[in-house]
Amino acid sequence: MCDLLRAQPERLSTKLVFDMAARGDQVAQDLLARRIHVLAGAVAGLLNALDPEIVILSGAIAESGAALFQPLQAEVDRRVQGFLKRS
Repeated sequence: MCDLLRAQPERLSTKLVFDMAARGDQVAQDLLARRIHVLAGAVAGLLNALDPEIVILSGAIAESGAALFQPLQAEVDRRVQGFLKRS
């Protein structure tokens, strides 16, 4: 991914990162893991603070499907359960 983006930085997109991660690119996989971890923290914080019935993600990232939502759901569940156990 790094070589591609050095040559064509304008190609950077959410879809490209998810595609490269699916093809086994370690940089893309690491980037997604870190970003999903951060996003999960934000979503868990909102769940803990506001207790909404539903959380809706939209835009290009939402089009990533299971590659985003499966690890995101697992991380949010882990964080929310940890909060509930402390209560």
